[in-house]
Amino acid sequence: MSSSGGIGERAAGPLHTAVGDLLQLALTPLTDDDVVTLMREVERCARRVTALQHRLLVEADERSLPARFGAKSLKKFLIETLRLAGPDAGARVHQASWVGTFHDMAGETTDPHLPADAASRDHRSPAQRNHDALEAQARLVGAEARFVSVVLSKL
Repeated sequence: MSSSGGIGERAAGPLHTAVGDLLQLALTPLTDDDVVTLMREVERCARRVTALQHRLLVEADERSLPARFGAKSLKKFLIETLRLAGPDAGARVHQASWVGTFHDMAGETTDPHLPADAASRDHRSPAQRNHDALEAQARLVGAEARFVSVVLSKL
């Protein structure tokens, strides 16, 4: 069901090349700032690859690929096709089910359960999203405290 040299292989080729180049990169000569920058960029790319994996899982599910390949579920399909451990396959399916954009029977797009995290739209790390949420909460609490003090001063 796959063809040699298909579009998927051609699209993934540059990714394989880039990762290979990075694996060959000598890290010792890099400055500390260079190492931190490289770590950040690799993490950013890893999140984007995760978003792509979610899209591929949704596509595989919507095409009924597990059934076509003789697997009883998407999780079993991943275990058999990608040779993933059961817990890893289950985690991927669970994540994709929460952030993936599926289609209903009429072909209409359904909203993901976690739209803010869907497809790693903003490419922020979970820690950065938590930090931003706490900052926003602090601003709200500060505004509320200022409002209360203004109201109390008027009494």
